[in-house]
Amino acid sequence: MTYDLIIVGGGPAGSAAADAGTEIHASIEAFYLGQDKGHIPYVKGAVDAILESFGPQAWIPERSFSHELGYGGKVDLHCPTIVLDVKTKEFTDKVEAFDDHIMQLAAYRAGLGIPNARCANVFLSRTNPDLAVIHEWTEDDLKRGWKMFQKLLEYWQLEICGFTSISLLEKEVAYGQWRIHEVSV
Repeated sequence: MTYDLIIVGGGPAGSAAADAGTEIHASIEAFYLGQDKGHIPYVKGAVDAILESFGPQAWIPERSFSHELGYGGKVDLHCPTIVLDVKTKEFTDKVEAFDDHIMQLAAYRAGLGIPNARCANVFLSRTNPDLAVIHEWTEDDLKRGWKMFQKLLEYWQLEICGFTSISLLEKEVAYGQWRIHEVSV
C-alpha cells in the first residue's frame, strides 16, 4: 500500500510571501548566532520587541526536535523558560492571533521538553519593517492548545495515516511507501 501526502501551496503570491518570510527568519537566526544576514529593519524590530517583552535571555535559534508522540518541528527561538515563534505577515498596527498559533507553540514547548515555558508569537509586519508585535499566550490558552494539538495529531494518525504507532510510521517511510505531491493553488 502507498500513502499520498499532498502539500498545498498558495500559488505565486503565497510563494513570494513564504520566500520573504524564510529570508527574514534566516536574518533573525543569523543575528542570534552573531552573524549578519541583512534585513536590518526586520531584525531590529524583532530584537527590540523581544528584549522589551522578555529581557536579556540566552536565546537558541532554529532548533529541531522530534517527540515520542510522532511529530517534530523546528523552533524559531527559545531559551530554557520561553518559546517564541516568528510570523511575518502584512499588517500596519493590529494583528490577529489564532488557535493554530497556540497549538504550534504548545507542541513546540512539549517537543523541547520544557512543558511549562512561556510562549509567544512575534509578528513582524511586511508592510512596516520596523513593526513587531508580541502576543504572549496565557497558560490556560497553552493547555487548551496542547489538548487541541493532541486531538488533531491523533486524527491525522488515525484518518490520514491509518495508524497511531510512530514505529509503524517510521517503517512505512523507510520502505518508501509515501509519495509526496506538491500542489500550487
